[in-house]
Amino acid sequence: MKIDSPKEPILFKQIRTGYLNQPFTIYKFRSMRSLGAVKTDNGTHYNWVGEVPDDFVFKSSNEATKLSKIGYFVRKFSLDELPQLWNVLKGDMSFIGPRPEIPAITKHYSTNQMARLLTKPGISGWAQANGRSEMNHGQKIEFDLYYVENCSLRLDLFILLLTIKCVLSGKGSV
Repeated sequence: MKIDSPKEPILFKQIRTGYLNQPFTIYKFRSMRSLGAVKTDNGTHYNWVGEVPDDFVFKSSNEATKLSKIGYFVRKFSLDELPQLWNVLKGDMSFIGPRPEIPAITKHYSTNQMARLLTKPGISGWAQANGRSEMNHGQKIEFDLYYVENCSLRLDLFILLLTIKCVLSGKGSV
């Protein structure tokens, strides 16, 4: 990452919404060419009436063009998530759970959508093991609520195995 853009920091930090709607700072390896190309929730305003729409998809269509060469590889195999082990050690996240969302989105959650915040966010989750970034918000919420309602060591181990398979294949990542 320092080779692609030597003046930029290696780590990307962003505020996310965690357990019980509490904000925390998430850490990731930077994968974009420059910080100027990285979207943050500063100034991002969603003008939804009511809750976050089911058909909402967070990733932009041109996001892949902003990735550095190293960043593409790092994202494809989810290596950008490794610094989140620090979030796990700090207690902000767990290994398995719903992925943390940015506050600009969670502030629009309905009561039903808010239920996904009843467990710690995870580095990987049921939604990621079933499609990574190939799903819309409604599908992600369904998977996350299933996890919250059925959380168990057995399910966590199953998600871990599916996550390893997804990461090694690189399917649905970029």
